[in-house]
Amino acid sequence: MPQHTHRAAPALMPAITELDRMPPGFFDVGRRVPALVPEGSLDIGLLTSFRDLMAGAGEAVSVHRMRYDRRYALDLIALAHCSRFRVLRRVALALFDRYIDPVTPPAP
Repeated sequence: MPQHTHRAAPALMPAITELDRMPPGFFDVGRRVPALVPEGSLDIGLLTSFRDLMAGAGEAVSVHRMRYDRRYALDLIALAHCSRFRVLRRVALALFDRYIDPVTPPAP
């Protein structure tokens, strides 16, 4: 029987990039599109950055569904938050802040 060796998959994106040094609001300065979030809209640059970073981590993301399916969006944000890629985790936190209304306390 042939011996199989495990080869670690190559990293699809570097762990440290210039994006690591960007301020949290860096991705949230462009065109806003309607979405089911407390503010009523999300920055399309933030969503496409998230989609592209998730693709680099091997996960497909539907930007349209992120805008209108809150459960889908929060599931993907949680998955991204567990990523080994620092930039993806930062973008996930930025998105999470937009999906959660900081003014209204959660229902008991």
